[in-house]
Amino acid sequence: MKKFLTLILIIIISSFHLTELSIAEKSSASRFKHGNYINQGAIKGGEIADGLDIKYIRWADRGNFERLVFDVYKWGGPTNPEGILPNEYPGTFTFEFVNGREIEATFEGYRAFTAEPPGFKKSGLVSGISVVRGEEDADDSSHKIKIDFKKPVTIEVFELYSPARIVVDIVENEG
Repeated sequence: MKKFLTLILIIIISSFHLTELSIAEKSSASRFKHGNYINQGAIKGGEIADGLDIKYIRWADRGNFERLVFDVYKWGGPTNPEGILPNEYPGTFTFEFVNGREIEATFEGYRAFTAEPPGFKKSGLVSGISVVRGEEDADDSSHKIKIDFKKPVTIEVFELYSPARIVVDIVENEG
């Protein structure tokens, strides 16, 4: 009976860990670029961490796609908010489509989000990035941003290690 109750408890705890997204709607970010693009649902990745900072956001036009790179640093604390060194791996993150032209990205385990979004005047796809919530919302280790697009897009999200980066490749949604 005790083993049975333990099994039931494990199943219940596991069900709380799952998000409200169905299996068909969520994907895991890979550690390298694979060409697995989505235009709905969400992509999750990273590792459980604490004390991180999104220090830089870089944008580039790569010809047949545009790229956003989020550089992950160790947070330097209140006495050194600029951060210290790049982290080895990214903390957990989720990039979720709100619609075809808007994504909400949540970064967990990040005590700071000191990055200034780059300019997107030359971008054919990205309109802008804005902070939706962060430390001021009483969660000192979670930050959410909104990425707006000029037209419907498809994305691939992958993570790179040593130094930690979260990479978002963006193409126009042809479908």
